[in-house]
Amino acid sequence: MPIIKFKLQKPMNSELLENLNKLKKMLVLLSEERKVVMSHHKTFEHVEKMRNIVNESIELAENE
Repeated sequence: MPIIKFKLQKPMNSELLENLNKLKKMLVLLSEERKVVMSHHKTFEHVEKMRNIVNESIELAENE
C-alpha cells in the first residue's frame, strides 16, 4: 500500500489574521454597503493603506 503523507497546517499568524480583519472592515468603506461616499483623494489614500496591509501580510506569510 502506498504511504500517504499529510501536511499539518499551522494556526494562522495572529498578526496576519488581524490584517485580514482590517482589510475586511476597510473594504466595506469601498463597497455598496458604505454609508458615506469618500472623495477620490480619500479613496486613493484608503486603497494605498490597504495595499500596504496586503504587502505586509504577504511578507508575514512568506516568512512563516
